[in-house]
Amino acid sequence: MKEKLCDLVKEIVLSKATFELRDKAPAKGMDAVIKIESLAINNPHFLGFVIDNLSLVLQDFTPGAREPQERSFSRVAVESLAITIPQQWVNDEIEKQEQSLAEKDLTDMAISFLPGKIVVRGAVKKGASFPFSVEIKTGVQENKLMAKLAQFNLMEILPLPAFIQNFLIDLFKEKIRSRFVDIKNHLFLIDVVSAIPFPLDIAIKSFRVEKDYLILEA
Repeated sequence: MKEKLCDLVKEIVLSKATFELRDKAPAKGMDAVIKIESLAINNPHFLGFVIDNLSLVLQDFTPGAREPQERSFSRVAVESLAITIPQQWVNDEIEKQEQSLAEKDLTDMAISFLPGKIVVRGAVKKGASFPFSVEIKTGVQENKLMAKLAQFNLMEILPLPAFIQNFLIDLFKEKIRSRFVDIKNHLFLIDVVSAIPFPLDIAIKSFRVEKDYLILEA
């Protein structure tokens, strides 16, 4: 374990990180400000995304020793943040799930990040083998990440039979189901703020797809 952590540290690429204390009004304490221009880990086994333009404010920061169960700040405010998720990393993760997917009659699974949409391709075996593609639109709704299953195709040109569509929708729901995900028919709303284990102030500006990359900005 120690060797793995050492290897991980060697592969961290950190650019222009700063830490400063910001005085609040008299007798109101201080905030701590953390800024990182860019953070990446060149090891897909640990992390697949890149963080840019990160600016965090730890409100009511109290330096020094504290009880282990206590935080040294009251809440975190995100002033700016950009997270970039590469298509290759996602497909590497899918490849690791090849056996479990095959047990659900799914093969040849792959994801493409194209301008304005995510395309999931694969084949499902229901008697015969049905090559399919699913287009997913992304966005932000109610400060939550939004993913909508927009189009189902057979061989990318024909409408996918309804029973295959229902099978794939149920599979998406099974994989994504969480108390932080609100599912409404073909719409998935992911509440990333509630999933964070401490008070967080963040305004999500965009959740979009560009060629080969999925990008979240706040």
